[in-house]
Amino acid sequence: MRSSLNLLLALFIVALTGCAQVLGPQTLSWSEAEVNRMLEKRFPMDKRVLEMLDVTVTRPDVKLVAVSNRLATDLHITALDRLFGNSYHGRIAVESGLRYEPSDHTLRLVDVRLSAFSLDKTGTAPRVPLQRLGAVLVETMLDDAIIHRVSDEKLARLAQFGYQPEQVRITDRGLELTVVPRR
Repeated sequence: MRSSLNLLLALFIVALTGCAQVLGPQTLSWSEAEVNRMLEKRFPMDKRVLEMLDVTVTRPDVKLVAVSNRLATDLHITALDRLFGNSYHGRIAVESGLRYEPSDHTLRLVDVRLSAFSLDKTGTAPRVPLQRLGAVLVETMLDDAIIHRVSDEKLARLAQFGYQPEQVRITDRGLELTVVPRR
């Protein structure tokens, strides 16, 4: 009796695993509000840039742009000029794509592009050419930045049903991670 029950359970698990092949790709979805919450957990970001500026980036505000499969993100920025002691406050706006990194199961920003950058200076020393540093800030702080890590629990559940994450994209429904049958 017990061996029959174990055999039935084993067949059921095999059947569930086989369902992945029959059902095909599936998606995990996050709304724009959920993406904002995911990104907020990754901030503030602090970085020293070119040994001249101590930069803090905070308060991300994300908009999902399905038409271009990109994120549009506004961020607040504070920079301290280490040479003259000036402080700068402003905003930076970027657009970026997303990619799934299978080695650590993360969603990362990719192809980050500066769309707006403005800072207001406090202090009296000469203004550092900060507008040119905007692209450097984007590259050093945001390109390949992790916005979310798929939990081990979720990965285990996907694997249990024969799936693995593959591709991330922005749609009208939100941010979607396509999961496909394991190969």
